[in-house]
Amino acid sequence: MYYYSRIKKKRIWFVSPFTSYVSEWYVDFNVSGGTDRDGWQYAADFPASYHGYKTIKDFVRRRRWKMQNRDKWTVAGGPSHFAERDVSICPGRVTRDDDHVALWAISNKGDVLCRLGVTKGTPSGSSWLHIGTDQPFSSLSVGGCLQVWAIARDGSAFYRGSVSSSQPAGDCWYHIPSPPKQKLQQVSVGQTSVFAVDENGNLWFRHGTTPSYPQGSTWEYVSNNIRKVSAGPLDQIWVIADKVQGSHSLSCGTVCHRLGVQPMALKGQSWDYGIGLWSTYDVNYRPLSSFSVGELAPPPTGQCAHCVSILVRVIRPSDSALTRINT
Repeated sequence: MYYYSRIKKKRIWFVSPFTSYVSEWYVDFNVSGGTDRDGWQYAADFPASYHGYKTIKDFVRRRRWKMQNRDKWTVAGGPSHFAERDVSICPGRVTRDDDHVALWAISNKGDVLCRLGVTKGTPSGSSWLHIGTDQPFSSLSVGGCLQVWAIARDGSAFYRGSVSSSQPAGDCWYHIPSPPKQKLQQVSVGQTSVFAVDENGNLWFRHGTTPSYPQGSTWEYVSNNIRKVSAGPLDQIWVIADKVQGSHSLSCGTVCHRLGVQPMALKGQSWDYGIGLWSTYDVNYRPLSSFSVGELAPPPTGQCAHCVSILVRVIRPSDSALTRINT
Protein backbone atom coordinates (compact mmCIF):
# COMPACT_ATOMS: atom_id res chain seq x y z
CA MET A 1 0.00 0.00 0.00
CA TYR A 2 1.39 3.42 -0.94
CA TYR A 3 0.72 6.70 0.89
CA TYR A 4 1.86 9.85 -0.85
CA SER A 5 2.91 12.67 1.47
CA ARG A 6 6.02 14.61 2.42
CA ILE A 7 7.66 13.36 5.59
CA LYS A 8 11.04 13.53 7.36
CA LYS A 9 12.77 11.18 9.80
CA LYS A 10 12.21 13.45 12.77
CA ARG A 11 8.45 13.39 12.12
CA ILE A 12 8.15 9.59 12.11
CA TRP A 13 5.63 8.31 14.65
CA PHE A 14 7.09 5.42 16.57
CA VAL A 15 5.33 2.14 17.21
CA SER A 16 4.69 2.84 20.89
CA PRO A 17 4.99 5.97 23.04
CA PHE A 18 6.41 3.73 25.79
CA THR A 19 9.38 2.63 23.68
CA SER A 20 12.69 4.25 24.58
CA TYR A 21 15.51 4.49 22.04
CA VAL A 22 19.22 4.17 22.78
CA SER A 23 20.69 5.48 19.52
CA GLU A 24 20.25 8.16 16.92
CA TRP A 25 19.28 7.38 13.33
CA TYR A 26 21.97 5.48 11.43
CA VAL A 27 22.18 3.94 7.95
CA ASP A 28 21.29 0.25 7.75
CA PHE A 29 23.59 -1.66 5.39
CA ASN A 30 21.99 -5.04 6.08
CA VAL A 31 19.44 -4.83 3.26
CA SER A 32 18.41 -7.56 0.83
CA GLY A 33 20.07 -6.95 -2.54
CA GLY A 34 23.08 -5.18 -1.04
CA THR A 35 24.03 -1.51 -0.91
CA ASP A 36 26.89 0.72 -2.02
CA ARG A 37 29.39 2.08 0.51
CA ASP A 38 26.97 4.85 1.50
CA GLY A 39 24.01 2.52 2.01
CA TRP A 40 22.14 3.37 -1.21
CA GLN A 41 20.18 0.95 -3.38
CA TYR A 42 19.23 1.73 -6.98
CA ALA A 43 16.35 0.86 -9.31
CA ALA A 44 14.63 1.96 -12.49
CA ASP A 45 11.52 3.23 -10.67
CA PHE A 46 9.40 3.00 -7.50
CA PRO A 47 8.54 0.22 -6.78
CA ALA A 48 11.06 -2.06 -8.44
CA SER A 49 13.80 -4.57 -7.76
CA TYR A 50 16.68 -2.82 -6.01
CA HIS A 51 20.43 -3.52 -6.18
CA GLY A 52 23.51 -2.11 -4.52
CA TYR A 53 25.17 -0.53 -7.57
CA LYS A 54 24.15 2.20 -10.03
CA THR A 55 23.65 1.61 -13.74
CA ILE A 56 22.66 3.91 -16.60
CA LYS A 57 19.12 2.45 -16.42
CA ASP A 58 18.60 3.47 -12.80
CA PHE A 59 16.60 6.64 -12.11
CA VAL A 60 15.78 6.34 -8.40
CA ARG A 61 17.57 5.27 -5.25
CA ARG A 62 16.71 4.54 -1.62
CA ARG A 63 18.50 4.24 1.71
CA ARG A 64 17.23 2.71 4.93
CA TRP A 65 17.75 4.22 8.36
CA LYS A 66 17.38 2.52 11.74
CA MET A 67 17.17 3.43 15.39
CA GLN A 68 17.85 0.97 18.23
CA ASN A 69 15.44 0.63 21.15
CA ARG A 70 15.99 -0.87 24.59
CA ASP A 71 12.90 -3.11 24.58
CA LYS A 72 13.78 -6.73 25.34
CA TRP A 73 11.89 -9.94 26.00
CA THR A 74 12.30 -11.63 29.38
CA VAL A 75 12.19 -15.42 29.28
CA ALA A 76 9.48 -16.84 31.53
CA GLY A 77 11.29 -19.95 32.71
CA GLY A 78 9.47 -23.25 32.30
CA PRO A 79 9.94 -26.93 31.48
CA SER A 80 12.84 -27.59 29.14
CA HIS A 81 10.51 -29.15 26.56
CA PHE A 82 8.09 -26.21 26.57
CA ALA A 83 7.71 -24.17 23.40
CA GLU A 84 4.48 -22.24 23.09
CA ARG A 85 1.96 -23.02 20.35
CA ASP A 86 -0.59 -20.51 21.59
CA VAL A 87 -0.59 -17.89 24.37
CA SER A 88 -3.49 -15.84 25.72
CA ILE A 89 -3.77 -13.21 28.42
CA CYS A 90 -6.92 -11.86 30.02
CA PRO A 91 -7.87 -8.50 28.47
CA GLY A 92 -8.78 -5.52 30.59
CA ARG A 93 -7.17 -2.98 32.86
CA VAL A 94 -5.25 -3.98 35.98
CA THR A 95 -5.63 -1.36 38.70
CA ARG A 96 -3.60 -2.73 41.62
CA ASP A 97 -0.05 -4.10 41.62
CA ASP A 98 -1.17 -7.36 43.25
CA ASP A 99 -4.23 -8.03 41.04
CA HIS A 100 -3.97 -11.46 39.41
CA VAL A 101 -3.60 -11.52 35.63
CA ALA A 102 -4.76 -14.70 33.87
CA LEU A 103 -2.17 -16.00 31.42
CA TRP A 104 -2.54 -19.41 29.74
CA ALA A 105 -0.53 -21.20 27.08
CA ILE A 106 -0.45 -24.34 24.96
CA SER A 107 2.87 -26.06 24.30
CA ASN A 108 3.91 -27.39 20.91
CA LYS A 109 2.94 -30.84 22.18
CA GLY A 110 -0.59 -29.73 23.06
CA ASP A 111 -0.08 -29.43 26.84
CA VAL A 112 -2.06 -26.69 28.62
CA LEU A 113 -0.22 -24.50 31.13
CA CYS A 114 -1.32 -21.71 33.45
CA ARG A 115 1.16 -19.03 34.51
CA LEU A 116 1.02 -18.36 38.25
CA GLY A 117 1.96 -15.16 40.04
CA VAL A 118 1.36 -12.78 37.11
CA THR A 119 0.54 -9.32 38.44
CA LYS A 120 1.16 -5.71 37.47
CA GLY A 121 4.10 -5.68 39.87
CA THR A 122 5.53 -9.03 38.66
CA PRO A 123 4.46 -9.32 35.01
CA SER A 124 6.73 -12.32 34.32
CA GLY A 125 4.96 -14.42 36.96
CA SER A 126 6.53 -17.08 39.15
CA SER A 127 5.95 -20.55 37.66
CA TRP A 128 4.01 -22.67 35.19
CA LEU A 129 1.26 -25.03 36.32
CA HIS A 130 0.43 -27.96 34.05
CA ILE A 131 -3.35 -28.38 33.51
CA GLY A 132 -4.44 -31.93 32.79
CA THR A 133 -6.40 -32.78 29.64
CA ASP A 134 -7.55 -36.03 28.06
CA GLN A 135 -6.08 -35.10 24.66
CA PRO A 136 -3.72 -32.49 23.15
CA PHE A 137 -5.11 -28.98 22.69
CA SER A 138 -4.41 -26.69 19.71
CA SER A 139 -5.95 -23.28 20.51
CA LEU A 140 -6.73 -21.33 23.66
CA SER A 141 -8.22 -17.95 24.60
CA VAL A 142 -8.75 -16.09 27.87
CA GLY A 143 -11.61 -13.58 27.90
CA GLY A 144 -13.31 -11.23 30.31
CA CYS A 145 -14.31 -12.46 33.77
CA LEU A 146 -11.50 -15.05 33.53
CA GLN A 147 -13.29 -17.14 30.89
CA VAL A 148 -10.91 -19.78 29.51
CA TRP A 149 -11.89 -21.57 26.29
CA ALA A 150 -9.79 -24.04 24.30
CA ILE A 151 -9.93 -26.19 21.17
CA ALA A 152 -8.76 -29.81 21.26
CA ARG A 153 -7.00 -31.64 18.45
CA ASP A 154 -10.24 -33.52 17.63
CA GLY A 155 -11.95 -30.20 16.81
CA SER A 156 -14.18 -29.95 19.89
CA ALA A 157 -14.26 -27.04 22.34
CA PHE A 158 -13.66 -26.99 26.09
CA TYR A 159 -14.51 -24.46 28.79
CA ARG A 160 -12.49 -24.29 32.03
CA GLY A 161 -14.72 -24.02 35.07
CA SER A 162 -14.25 -22.07 38.32
CA VAL A 163 -11.28 -19.97 37.21
CA SER A 164 -10.86 -17.07 39.64
CA SER A 165 -8.18 -14.92 41.25
CA SER A 166 -8.07 -17.27 44.23
CA GLN A 167 -8.20 -20.37 42.00
CA PRO A 168 -6.31 -19.31 38.84
CA ALA A 169 -6.18 -22.83 37.37
CA GLY A 170 -9.89 -23.58 37.79
CA ASP A 171 -11.13 -27.07 38.67
CA CYS A 172 -12.37 -28.96 35.59
CA TRP A 173 -12.97 -28.93 31.83
CA TYR A 174 -16.47 -28.79 30.33
CA HIS A 175 -16.74 -30.42 26.91
CA ILE A 176 -18.50 -28.27 24.29
CA PRO A 177 -19.46 -30.19 21.11
CA SER A 178 -18.40 -28.58 17.84
CA PRO A 179 -20.94 -27.48 15.21
CA PRO A 180 -22.48 -30.43 13.28
CA LYS A 181 -20.00 -32.09 10.90
CA GLN A 182 -17.35 -29.45 11.63
CA LYS A 183 -14.02 -29.46 13.47
CA LEU A 184 -13.03 -26.26 15.23
CA GLN A 185 -9.43 -25.07 15.02
CA GLN A 186 -9.27 -21.62 16.68
CA VAL A 187 -11.23 -19.82 19.43
CA SER A 188 -11.28 -16.22 20.65
CA VAL A 189 -13.10 -14.87 23.70
CA GLY A 190 -14.06 -11.24 24.30
CA GLN A 191 -15.58 -9.68 27.36
CA THR A 192 -18.78 -11.70 27.00
CA SER A 193 -18.69 -13.18 23.48
CA VAL A 194 -17.10 -16.37 22.15
CA PHE A 195 -16.20 -16.94 18.48
CA ALA A 196 -14.53 -19.90 16.79
CA VAL A 197 -13.23 -20.81 13.32
CA ASP A 198 -13.49 -24.35 11.96
CA GLU A 199 -11.12 -26.18 9.63
CA ASN A 200 -13.22 -25.16 6.60
CA GLY A 201 -12.91 -21.45 7.36
CA ASN A 202 -16.42 -20.99 8.80
CA LEU A 203 -16.87 -18.48 11.63
CA TRP A 204 -19.16 -19.49 14.52
CA PHE A 205 -20.68 -17.52 17.41
CA ARG A 206 -21.47 -19.20 20.72
CA HIS A 207 -25.06 -18.32 21.59
CA GLY A 208 -26.50 -18.24 25.09
CA THR A 209 -23.38 -17.53 27.16
CA THR A 210 -24.30 -15.87 30.47
CA PRO A 211 -22.52 -15.36 33.80
CA SER A 212 -24.58 -18.19 35.29
CA TYR A 213 -24.12 -20.45 32.24
CA PRO A 214 -20.84 -19.40 30.55
CA GLN A 215 -20.71 -22.56 28.37
CA GLY A 216 -23.59 -21.28 26.23
CA SER A 217 -26.17 -23.36 24.39
CA THR A 218 -25.55 -23.54 20.62
CA TRP A 219 -23.17 -22.52 17.84
CA GLU A 220 -24.53 -20.00 15.32
CA TYR A 221 -23.01 -19.63 11.85
CA VAL A 222 -21.65 -16.16 11.03
CA SER A 223 -19.51 -16.18 7.88
CA ASN A 224 -17.16 -18.24 5.72
CA ASN A 225 -13.64 -17.94 4.24
CA ILE A 226 -12.24 -16.83 7.61
CA ARG A 227 -8.62 -17.51 8.55
CA LYS A 228 -8.58 -16.14 12.09
CA VAL A 229 -10.87 -14.31 14.51
CA SER A 230 -9.97 -12.00 17.40
CA ALA A 231 -12.49 -10.79 19.98
CA GLY A 232 -11.48 -7.69 21.94
CA PRO A 233 -12.01 -6.61 25.55
CA LEU A 234 -15.05 -4.57 24.48
CA ASP A 235 -16.38 -7.45 22.36
CA GLN A 236 -14.98 -5.92 19.18
CA ILE A 237 -14.77 -8.59 16.48
CA TRP A 238 -11.98 -8.58 13.89
CA VAL A 239 -11.17 -11.32 11.41
CA ILE A 240 -8.71 -12.10 8.66
CA ALA A 241 -10.69 -13.32 5.68
CA ASP A 242 -9.99 -14.38 2.11
CA LYS A 243 -13.45 -13.46 0.84
CA VAL A 244 -16.54 -12.54 2.87
CA GLN A 245 -20.13 -11.91 1.92
CA GLY A 246 -20.69 -8.43 0.52
CA SER A 247 -17.03 -7.74 -0.23
CA HIS A 248 -15.93 -7.03 -3.80
CA SER A 249 -12.26 -7.48 -2.92
CA LEU A 250 -10.37 -10.56 -4.06
CA SER A 251 -7.45 -9.92 -1.70
CA CYS A 252 -6.27 -12.78 0.48
CA GLY A 253 -5.85 -12.04 4.18
CA THR A 254 -8.21 -9.06 4.33
CA VAL A 255 -8.74 -7.51 7.77
CA CYS A 256 -12.46 -7.09 8.46
CA HIS A 257 -14.27 -5.49 11.39
CA ARG A 258 -17.69 -6.69 12.56
CA LEU A 259 -20.37 -3.99 12.57
CA GLY A 260 -23.55 -3.86 14.64
CA VAL A 261 -22.09 -5.52 17.72
CA GLN A 262 -24.14 -4.51 20.78
CA PRO A 263 -24.66 -5.94 24.29
CA MET A 264 -27.85 -7.64 23.16
CA ALA A 265 -26.52 -8.48 19.68
CA LEU A 266 -22.98 -9.77 20.20
CA LYS A 267 -23.04 -11.63 16.88
CA GLY A 268 -23.10 -8.36 14.93
CA GLN A 269 -24.72 -7.71 11.57
CA SER A 270 -22.23 -7.05 8.75
CA TRP A 271 -18.55 -6.52 7.86
CA ASP A 272 -16.44 -3.44 7.34
CA TYR A 273 -13.58 -4.33 5.00
CA GLY A 274 -9.96 -3.27 5.38
CA ILE A 275 -6.63 -3.97 3.70
CA GLY A 276 -5.34 -7.37 2.62
CA LEU A 277 -2.21 -9.56 2.80
CA TRP A 278 -2.34 -10.13 6.59
CA SER A 279 -1.69 -13.49 8.24
CA THR A 280 -2.42 -12.80 11.93
CA TYR A 281 -4.12 -10.18 14.02
CA ASP A 282 -5.04 -9.75 17.67
CA VAL A 283 -7.26 -7.06 19.13
CA ASN A 284 -5.74 -7.28 22.61
CA TYR A 285 -2.14 -6.63 21.57
CA ARG A 286 -0.02 -6.10 18.47
CA PRO A 287 3.39 -7.75 18.91
CA LEU A 288 6.13 -6.00 16.99
CA SER A 289 9.71 -7.18 16.93
CA SER A 290 11.44 -4.53 14.87
CA PHE A 291 10.92 -1.06 13.55
CA SER A 292 13.08 0.76 11.04
CA VAL A 293 12.80 3.66 8.70
CA GLY A 294 14.45 4.06 5.32
CA GLU A 295 15.10 7.07 3.19
CA LEU A 296 14.46 7.03 -0.55
CA ALA A 297 15.90 9.83 -2.66
CA PRO A 298 16.84 10.63 -6.29
CA PRO A 299 20.28 9.66 -7.61
CA PRO A 300 23.00 12.30 -7.90
CA THR A 301 22.59 15.37 -10.04
CA GLY A 302 22.30 14.59 -13.74
CA GLN A 303 19.84 11.74 -13.37
CA CYS A 304 16.03 11.99 -13.47
CA ALA A 305 14.69 12.90 -10.04
CA HIS A 306 11.37 11.21 -9.33
CA CYS A 307 10.71 11.46 -5.59
CA VAL A 308 12.00 11.40 -2.06
CA SER A 309 10.36 8.83 0.22
CA ILE A 310 10.38 7.24 3.64
CA LEU A 311 10.04 3.46 3.97
CA VAL A 312 8.43 2.31 7.21
CA ARG A 313 9.01 -1.35 8.01
CA VAL A 314 7.11 -3.24 10.67
CA ILE A 315 8.04 -6.89 11.26
CA ARG A 316 5.44 -9.13 12.83
CA PRO A 317 6.35 -12.51 14.33
CA SER A 318 4.96 -14.35 11.29
CA ASP A 319 6.12 -12.15 8.42
CA SER A 320 7.03 -8.60 7.47
CA ALA A 321 5.13 -5.77 5.88
CA LEU A 322 6.48 -2.75 4.05
CA THR A 323 4.60 0.53 3.82
CA ARG A 324 6.10 3.25 1.65
CA ILE A 325 5.32 6.92 2.16
CA ASN A 326 6.28 8.77 -1.02
CA THR A 327 6.50 12.41 -2.02
